[in-house]
Amino acid sequence: MAASGVAAFAASVGVSVVASDAAHATWGGYSNGYIPVSVLSPIPWDTIRILRTDARDALVALNVAFRAHFGHNITINDGYRDYAEQVRAKAKYGNNADTPGKSNHGWAIAIDVANTNRVQIGFSQPIYVWLKANAGAFGWIHPGWAEPNGSRPEAWHWEYNGTWNGATPTPEDNAIYRTIQRNNNMASLYYTTVNGVTTFALAGDGVGNAAWLETTDQALANALAAQHGNAAYLTQGSFNQWKGWYLGQ
Repeated sequence: MAASGVAAFAASVGVSVVASDAAHATWGGYSNGYIPVSVLSPIPWDTIRILRTDARDALVALNVAFRAHFGHNITINDGYRDYAEQVRAKAKYGNNADTPGKSNHGWAIAIDVANTNRVQIGFSQPIYVWLKANAGAFGWIHPGWAEPNGSRPEAWHWEYNGTWNGATPTPEDNAIYRTIQRNNNMASLYYTTVNGVTTFALAGDGVGNAAWLETTDQALANALAAQHGNAAYLTQGSFNQWKGWYLGQ
């Protein structure tokens, strides 16, 4: 749809539009939502979804690790969203959608992840927990505004940050994944609060495998608690003592 047509459509559905985000305006010389399909690349297992090529390549590598863990490909509900689609999304979802011209979907570097039934994932679900622990190694991140305490919590929205170097780490290369799996049947969950910030720790003590994982991510902590039982509150001093023991310090 031409720019003039999009503007007319936006007006007809009562959606205001803005100029594209200047921080990304140099991407190929294109504007947000006006990137030619010919310069984008389809996701191999869901070819109707397209992304910037480097983002697609990083997603393909991430999917190899994801499939090895879950037994199926990452289900993608959305990828590149042209300007007209952004206008329609804003009209349909209101404040739950970005202003047209502002969405990273319009730069072809964002995806929406779903369960295999196409229902969007939630913060307590295994797919989110696994992506939170592993996707960053492939340059795919969960932005702060979409976090549980962000301005618009969306467990399903993930963005490519351009940092993937072409290496293909496996899930076992990620310390968080390794700790969770290694101590799956012999772990305890502890937590402590300092200056209003609660830190959770998953600790395990398999033979030669003492490990300690700290996180302030409430969703991840909830998922770990579900796997390993109720969390035990410790004073900061006791928390540090246990940490030192597990880490051999």
